[in-house]
Amino acid sequence: MSAAATNSRRRAKAGRPTATAPAPALASLTTQQHERACLEALATALDHAANTEEASTWSGESDRLLRVAHELAEQLHIHPDQAVTCGTLDNRAHTVAALIKAALQVPGDKPSAERVAFIEQTRAPLVALTGCVTVLDGWETYPQGCSGASGVDSEPSRDWLPDIQAKVREAAAILSVVVDQGGTDPVWGLVRLADWTAEKVRARVDGMDNSETPCSDTACDIACLMSLLNLVAEQEDNVLLYAAASLLEVAASLCRSAQETGHA
Repeated sequence: MSAAATNSRRRAKAGRPTATAPAPALASLTTQQHERACLEALATALDHAANTEEASTWSGESDRLLRVAHELAEQLHIHPDQAVTCGTLDNRAHTVAALIKAALQVPGDKPSAERVAFIEQTRAPLVALTGCVTVLDGWETYPQGCSGASGVDSEPSRDWLPDIQAKVREAAAILSVVVDQGGTDPVWGLVRLADWTAEKVRARVDGMDNSETPCSDTACDIACLMSLLNLVAEQEDNVLLYAAASLLEVAASLCRSAQETGHA
């Protein structure tokens, strides 16, 4: 990491509260005030989480995903009307949660206790905005270490496809945000391909697709989607495209882990 980046992180860290700081009181407010307070608390916690000092071997992917989540939350806080024109606030909050979970699941990156504590502060506002008490649950079930170093060989009976399906769905949700912001025809095509890929994985999860090699087939579908996404990202200057790519990288990593444990 460069000296400038390190100094920037230290300045950001010096100006933020400790990870154990309590969330602001959100009771006794009108619905609109409550939503704005939740969004402000969410954006603040994500800003702090994205600027924690992590291990020197950090990939940087998790930082980028948290920054995207913060930008989306901050945008909704500053321009709450966009939640109406671009979809419901509930959907946007679920998208923020998907980005947070993806950041915690980047292969090879293990978040520090400080980062996890700041992310935990996003739980209350996310639950309030989505009405879903489990909105941040489940990320612990994904491999956080590199392939072969996180005990994947001890999970031969694990059903990987639902986890893979969830990541593809989350990537599609991120791409839909790009479309709502005025995405181009190639982005529209990406969204349709992502939805189609997610439906194919769902069919395999539900047993409607009788393929004898579901994990390998899914890996191929994801590879095709990622190839097109990377091409579009080279032409489109939108960080959300890279966030979607990171989510698909997690899905691809899960496919590899599944194949390494003997799942075709």
